[in-house]
Amino acid sequence: MMEHLLSGAYTGTPETRDIQSLYPLTALIGNLYRWNANINWHGIFLMACQLCCLVIVAIRLRRVLHSRITAVAWVLLYACGMMLYHAIFLQYSVTVGIMAATAGFLFMTAQPAAGLRELLRQSVVPLLLIWTGFLLRSEMMVFMLPLTALAFLYRQIDLVQGQETRCFQTIVKRCLCIGAVILLGLGTLQLADNAGYRSADWKEFRALFDARTDLYDFEARPTYAENADFYDSIGLDETEALLLENYNFGLDDRIDASVMRKVADYAKSRAGEINPPAQRLRSAFWDYRHTFTS
Repeated sequence: MMEHLLSGAYTGTPETRDIQSLYPLTALIGNLYRWNANINWHGIFLMACQLCCLVIVAIRLRRVLHSRITAVAWVLLYACGMMLYHAIFLQYSVTVGIMAATAGFLFMTAQPAAGLRELLRQSVVPLLLIWTGFLLRSEMMVFMLPLTALAFLYRQIDLVQGQETRCFQTIVKRCLCIGAVILLGLGTLQLADNAGYRSADWKEFRALFDARTDLYDFEARPTYAENADFYDSIGLDETEALLLENYNFGLDDRIDASVMRKVADYAKSRAGEINPPAQRLRSAFWDYRHTFTS
């Protein structure tokens, strides 16, 4: 769907905006489609990210294991055993996960750095992976960042072991330095994305999209039969409530960002009644079991 949006398969003209990725990246890919719409630039980008991660891991393994053959063998085993499915069915969340894992692996195998400048020089590649993954899917990279940060912290603790003086200060200084650089880059990219969606129409759409995400991804949709008073209070009848329940809200222009936000907030306030924790646990367990047995 995202590839079709950017390539113009839906509208006839390549687009430079895709709400799932940040504007600087989609603007680049969208303009590539405008230059040549016969090439699947979105798929090529995802594949390139995955393959670059494999090459980066192979290069680092060669240095760590001191054997080119062993490093290549490990990477091929990893690619065939864990990535083959994702290399065929490209998915942006998985790609971001691979990029974050590669950044963590680089942090875990980093060489000792004499100072902060040397540390930053060593961290250029993992920083680029983190920032690129944030452009591709910001939520997934934010989700993975704590694990990547833990890898960095573990390695720094390992490197300073045995240094009796200023050990704690060194670790804190390095963590703050890398953390600040990461956040500065993420903030800059987010500002660039906000600039790309600064028009009133796009702000309205993003508000609708955020409210939709809260309702459909994190809450149970309240049915009209049990919540008629609420729907009546916001001006929705039973048919419109059914559109919300069936994910067909786009058919009714009255269900705008404001209405969607009211429904999402109401669902959140009654989460314990609409979808009790025990029911959520049973449903999650069934989904997990079904995933691995179907």
